[in-house]
Amino acid sequence: MNTLEKIIKRTPVKTKRRVQRNLAIAERIHQLLQHKGMSQKDLAQKMGKQPSEICKWLTGLHNFEIKTIENIELALEEDIIEVTKSVHIQLPKPDNIKIDEPHLWAVAEKEVKYITGKQTPGKRKK
Repeated sequence: MNTLEKIIKRTPVKTKRRVQRNLAIAERIHQLLQHKGMSQKDLAQKMGKQPSEICKWLTGLHNFEIKTIENIELALEEDIIEVTKSVHIQLPKPDNIKIDEPHLWAVAEKEVKYITGKQTPGKRKK
């Protein structure tokens, strides 16, 4: 086993996953720039950043913050990340809510009280 294989083997799963996602984000940005005929410098100018910062982002090693991704999406006018899983809670009437997860029930119950006016915004509990 060579040195790289040893490093990969002892790297925690969450670290591997984070690196894979950061690489995927960087690749998506590269694709969008190419599709739009833009350079890294163009993106930097559009975002008010230094080209060196964009270059750092696109190495795939940058730990992106959500707000950075949002700003890039706004500059490119395209989504970088697409959320595919979502929870939909329909609240037609408080007595018709059927939620199996206790923590979701607590959240839904608070929202119903707020929506129906049984709790004022100032007194809303977290």
